[in-house]
Order: sequence, then structure tokens, then C-alpha cells
Amino acid sequence: MKTMFQSIIDNTPTGFIMRKDIKEKTGGLLHPRTMANLDCLGEGIPEKFRIGNQICYPINAVVEFLESRVVRARR
Repeated sequence: MKTMFQSIIDNTPTGFIMRKDIKEKTGGLLHPRTMANLDCLGEGIPEKFRIGNQICYPINAVVEFLESRVVRARR
């Protein structure tokens, strides 16, 4: 099944997104500071990992996170 966020997966050949690049990679849907705040509260993407001093998120976890936050717009 194709996800509505398939283009994020298709445009990320590394398999992960660094927090500092998440705004660009998600088309502005997520912001690095917001993700840092959510991570601090324990409400961010739980599969995050660190490479050196950079926080990274697996691409599939980012897409799952976005899909979990989708809300239908009211008419």
C-alpha cells in the first residue's frame, strides 16, 4: 500500500533523517525545534538514535509519526 508520505521515503536513500534536516525532508510538516521539544517530553519519534552529536530518525518511523498525527479537516 502506498502511503501519502511515499515521496519522503523515495527522496531519502539513506534510510534516516537527521533532526536538523527534518523540516526540508518533510516539506515543512515537522520542525527540528518541535521535534527536540517532543523528544524531551517523551512524545517524539521513539526510534531516534544518535550519530556523533546528531539526532537521527529512521525514515519509516518518521512516516509512521506523521501518519499518526493526521487529522481530518472539518468542513
